[in-house]
Amino acid sequence: MFAEEKFICPHCETASIHSWYILYANGGYLGPEKLRKDHYTDGRVETGAVSVCHYCDDICLWKHKEMVYPKNNFMVEDPNPDMPDFIKDLYYEARIILQYSARSSSALLRLALETMLEDNGYKQNKLYDKITALMESENASDELIMAAELIRHYGNSSAHKGFIDLNDDIDTANELFMVINLIAQDQYSKPKRLRALMEKLPASKKEGIEKKLEQVKK
Repeated sequence: MFAEEKFICPHCETASIHSWYILYANGGYLGPEKLRKDHYTDGRVETGAVSVCHYCDDICLWKHKEMVYPKNNFMVEDPNPDMPDFIKDLYYEARIILQYSARSSSALLRLALETMLEDNGYKQNKLYDKITALMESENASDELIMAAELIRHYGNSSAHKGFIDLNDDIDTANELFMVINLIAQDQYSKPKRLRALMEKLPASKKEGIEKKLEQVKK
């Protein structure tokens, strides 16, 4: 990516053209005063560079050909489009903070999961109890329960000693965004698509399916 003309900007997430600039130092002595010399230096900083996005005009800082600002938040996938906005807000906040604290980011994803389950009718006070109720509803696959438990455990990681330190494992923290999207697909996308297909049926056929669903609930 270093010195490439076009790449995905980590600020605006657009595949845009970037201009590259070499850093130069114009340094003066800061102290102590008694050792000050009456000169300054101008020189190229061999290890540094700046790239500027042509779309949003924001900058990236590079050291030894590695991006040091911002960090790789652009590697995080977008939220499931069927998520409600109030859950997307938590997702975006978790994505922004990932580059500074993966543990805090995972805690926000845990809150997103808790909010998602509550929005789908699981009103228990604790996330553990919400997941238990989800499991007992018989509507959840093993994969869905596993995904929810992963978010719960990793989201608790900052509060428990001896657990994996996500600040030292950014790749795992990154994967949690994929997991929360899988849960959103199950809780929002699948029902939405099935309902859309139901609406295309004749009224009599739709009524027959609805009666069968009522029988299952009993």
